[in-house]
Amino acid sequence: MYSHDDGGLNLQPSSIDKTRFKIGIGRAHRVFASIFLTFSICADGRELWRFLPCFGKEVRGIERHIVTDGSFDSRLPLQAERLLAMDSGLNEAQRRNVRWHPVSFPHREFMALMPARRVFGWYGCEFDVPRELSGMDVLADLGIIDDSDETFVNGTQIGGMGRIPEGSAWQSDRLYRISSELLKRERNYLAVHVWSLWGLGGIVGPPVLKAALAPAGAEWHLAFVKDTVTLASDLNQATPVKDALASIANDGKPLDWRKASIPWKGFAAWRDDEHYAVFKFTFELKNEDGSPKRFPRPMVMDAGPVFDVAAFYLNGWRVGLVGRFPHEEEPAFTEAAQWARFAVPPDAWSADGRNELVAVVYRERGVGGLPGMPAGSAAGEVAWDSPCLAGACGGAAHGAAGRET
Repeated sequence: MYSHDDGGLNLQPSSIDKTRFKIGIGRAHRVFASIFLTFSICADGRELWRFLPCFGKEVRGIERHIVTDGSFDSRLPLQAERLLAMDSGLNEAQRRNVRWHPVSFPHREFMALMPARRVFGWYGCEFDVPRELSGMDVLADLGIIDDSDETFVNGTQIGGMGRIPEGSAWQSDRLYRISSELLKRERNYLAVHVWSLWGLGGIVGPPVLKAALAPAGAEWHLAFVKDTVTLASDLNQATPVKDALASIANDGKPLDWRKASIPWKGFAAWRDDEHYAVFKFTFELKNEDGSPKRFPRPMVMDAGPVFDVAAFYLNGWRVGLVGRFPHEEEPAFTEAAQWARFAVPPDAWSADGRNELVAVVYRERGVGGLPGMPAGSAAGEVAWDSPCLAGACGGAAHGAAGRET
């Protein structure tokens, strides 16, 4: 059960005017945990998400109704009509509330609508995929859900944690991959069935969709650097990746590369006498016909949370710096779990579609590294004050805009 005090977060919804929304293109904002080329759901509609409270009744099949009906404003799903027709013990106020409600995140209204224990509900939304991101897998980053969920796209289940009912996974972030084969260019439907024992309940949010840079099963190439190495130069000033790697490997020994999963979970493998590490991986961005993808607008590189300092290099050049590396008498400037988010200009991507991302990371102590997945969001003409941008209202982008020279 999730008890949440969100004081200080400014996550109020904006006012928009239609009921559909797009996965849009926009400025850099906080998106939870990823180094994917991600895009965020951005509104061109009055409300992005809708919620159907079912109180103490388990109502199945709503994911199919959403796809068939194609609207959250028309008649109630047949399953909900049956709920109302049953002797369910609902009072008159509850019966009136068995309908699609607009949602803003964090979803405080979940508990206001259903203050009782052991309750069910459905979330639904509709989204389009930008043309330049077609053919790419998508990540549904739903964040914390209190307590259990089953998540569907276009009627097909893509994930779930806990058990409905009576299960609990309220401490786990939901990050589900959606195969591009499940998606259409327009009018895709995401449905999330939730169960809550008590407390805040539902999608704490805000949820975000992202286009994945890393294919399923992709791995980092990872190398740790012993503290016996004396840095040859100031990493804070190293804009070409070759200078950064030369500084780290200045004892003349090649880096000892190993493979590591994306997202990285090998915190225990980072030894106390190794404060630096290098993460890198290559990825292809190609259209369905095999031609390289072209992005007419800047893309937002989202590398997720950083522990503690990191410089990011795309195709040989630095695109951003989070924190400050120690140098000479100057200590490191670290704020663990800052989000790495940088605007990447169109000419920073490889012309042949094959790209390399390198991150030089400094860990002060304890947990270190990049626990997210490489991702990005397109940047351009959208309503970036919309509530669909995960956590965006509470965080700012870090680092430089575009390639550093």
